[in-house]
Amino acid sequence: MSTEQYITELIAAKIKLAECEDKSISKSRQLKLLSEKLNENSNQLDKARNENQSLLDSVAQLIDEKNSLRVQIEKQSGLTKQFSAEQTDTEEDEYRSPDQFFEIPNDEDTVEVWNRVIENWEELEKSKKLKLLSRKGIPAKLRGEIWSKCIGNSLHITPQLFNILLARARASKQADKEENGSVLIPMDLKRTLSGLQVFQKEQPLHQSLHDLLEGFAAYRPDFGYVQGMAYLGAILILHLGTYRAFECFANMLFKSELIRTFYSFDLNGMQSYYKVFEYYMERKVPGVLSRFEEIGISPDVYLLEWIYTMYSRCFSLEIVSRIWDRYFFEGDAYIFKVGLGILIGLDKELQNGDIDSVVGIINNISSHFDSPQKIFRHVDHLNITIYKINKLRIKLKARNSPLN
Repeated sequence: MSTEQYITELIAAKIKLAECEDKSISKSRQLKLLSEKLNENSNQLDKARNENQSLLDSVAQLIDEKNSLRVQIEKQSGLTKQFSAEQTDTEEDEYRSPDQFFEIPNDEDTVEVWNRVIENWEELEKSKKLKLLSRKGIPAKLRGEIWSKCIGNSLHITPQLFNILLARARASKQADKEENGSVLIPMDLKRTLSGLQVFQKEQPLHQSLHDLLEGFAAYRPDFGYVQGMAYLGAILILHLGTYRAFECFANMLFKSELIRTFYSFDLNGMQSYYKVFEYYMERKVPGVLSRFEEIGISPDVYLLEWIYTMYSRCFSLEIVSRIWDRYFFEGDAYIFKVGLGILIGLDKELQNGDIDSVVGIINNISSHFDSPQKIFRHVDHLNITIYKINKLRIKLKARNSPLN
């Protein structure tokens, strides 16, 4: 039995014990009072849910409109043709087979194609052709459904479990919250995607994100709440309901060794990823690596936040969503590819800057990449796989010496 499965079963056992305790007279009285309070506020909750759904529909519509406009502009300027000519990644070539299951002659057919993918998911989920399709972007209104299918539910999380976790989180003492870090959640929500103004207190999605994070801290007390989780949860909630977002969030951390390593503060594991990233920097942007070493900027200054937030603090919602589209089909290696793509795109500026200007550039990446194409053109030619990353982690750890 794996450690993750053992922890999951242990938590399930603890939850069953808690359910038995809840049957006591004291807990029954608390539940009765809570039920009465919920009944009094049912109208307000229904109104909040309607506002929540209306907001999500509006966001989806805006993203679809932006994607449509972007495609039109690229076609008019010839960027689409130019970008296609620049594709040299041998990995992409293997997806261009004559017997492709789906073709996308124009942008209007994208929704129909993805609907077919959803209908035939079990047959198509392992198809490499989906990776090519994801590079065009998933329609905003189908994005949540596709992401959820990509992530899966290996942990067998249920709505009932989520409700129990929330009840335990709300009943926990302040000392417990300080121990698992959830006391930090209200402070982090204030600054999470602040430009959207939907996660701050008394805003439509504030409670949804708060519940997701507190529920996870109760589900995985060994992780607790870590700053940065709010950004991952926020992106998921923008595309899914609260429970589905929680289910995806928990399974996402379970599946991703890279994200799990950083959120569990596995220092040796984190260092091994840093070394691999610098290995690729030395081969793709050697000047940037040299400059960073000269001015004392190590990977934990920039790569740490990129991984913690999955680039959701770096780019606009449109670009972040497109990055996540590809991540769910390409896996952890894509996080490295995007990071290297950023450094490749900013190569000259970073090589010529002093420490203040370099830090300023790192903290304001969005001003340099205002469209998905501007970052993807530097990412798509990179031939990096998780197999290569893990092989390098072992090799560099065994060598335990400066990179060659």
